[in-house]
Amino acid sequence: MYDLLIEDATIIQAGRRRVADICVTDGVISYIGDRPAGRARRKLSAIGRFVMPGAIDVSVTPSVSGGTEDWESLSRAAAANGVTTLIAHSMATSADELAACESAARQAVVSHGRWGLAGPDNAAALSELWAEGRICGARTDLSTLSEGHLARHLAVAAPLGVLSDGVERLQWLLPMLEQHRHPTHLFGVSTAAEAELLESAYSTLPLTSDITPSHLFLSLETAPRLEVPVRCSPPLRPELDRRAMWTAIKRGRIHAFASGHVPHPRPSPGSTPPAGLPGIDTHLRLLLAAVSRGRMGLEDMVEMCSEAPAKIFGLAGKGRLEEGADADLVLFREGQSRKLEVKELHSAAGWSPFIGRTLAESPQLVLIGGRIVARDGRLTDECTPAAPVRYLHAE
Repeated sequence: MYDLLIEDATIIQAGRRRVADICVTDGVISYIGDRPAGRARRKLSAIGRFVMPGAIDVSVTPSVSGGTEDWESLSRAAAANGVTTLIAHSMATSADELAACESAARQAVVSHGRWGLAGPDNAAALSELWAEGRICGARTDLSTLSEGHLARHLAVAAPLGVLSDGVERLQWLLPMLEQHRHPTHLFGVSTAAEAELLESAYSTLPLTSDITPSHLFLSLETAPRLEVPVRCSPPLRPELDRRAMWTAIKRGRIHAFASGHVPHPRPSPGSTPPAGLPGIDTHLRLLLAAVSRGRMGLEDMVEMCSEAPAKIFGLAGKGRLEEGADADLVLFREGQSRKLEVKELHSAAGWSPFIGRTLAESPQLVLIGGRIVARDGRLTDECTPAAPVRYLHAE
């Protein structure tokens, strides 16, 4: 007997869509097709709804100095809005520091993992933690490492995550990547010059990239119109760069979306805020709104939100709608939208630069491991602690 049967779902995958039934057993998709044999303990009708794999966000920060965000509030915000897997930036440079981060994440209600922090002398240690399946890789913003220290991380097994902070730093990094040919992911590509430089690099290097919705929906010209001052890392770019990034997405120059969520408290008018914006509450809703406006196709959005991050980082069972995959699912209707209100936010940051902006409605249903954890943006009693992510290389 199946635990759950989702009937007549319009399944969205990269490059295709189809109508089928989805069965779930023990938290895993056990059947996809027409009219499964056998009964189910629970049934859901998906007529008129799209179903996609839960979104995967590989660039979030659980807490900041002066803030109140923790893994519980961060993950509840994610679950309410269709993000079912989080990979967080951590300050862990060693096994002991990582153990503290793992302990802090025990109350997370979505699948969770983390990056280790690349330092001058911990390349071998982080590579060992990656081999054990305890981190996604080593991350750095380049400004903290010399060329020699960076080369040490490029010489070991753990993938490297790098904050993309302009074409100059990218021009400095690419020759090192050509020498070491080491898997590297760029966070927050945000300029036309970066996208153009990367187009040729992708064909010869094990290199991937993401972009945040902040850089797709805000610019230097539009930010001053907001009620509060905002800063990003990388910084907001001119309007021409913002528009160029949509073109880069259509041309396949960016591989994934990531929220870049940093839960700084709401800045005061006229102040100079720290770099970083809250984004987990609006991540998927902004992108679904862009689909409705014709900025990209729904299949492309699903690929960049779910399928590509799972493939890039080797996340076992994630980002796929197929038999044997984890039953992390998002059910939604396309085209429904309304203005974002403060009361809808779950993140402890408690604010968003997109308040008052018309976004897609919250997903109608969000499932994690076959459990319905959210309905229409409201968390359910089934929203309980979830397991850490598993990495294919460590299985």
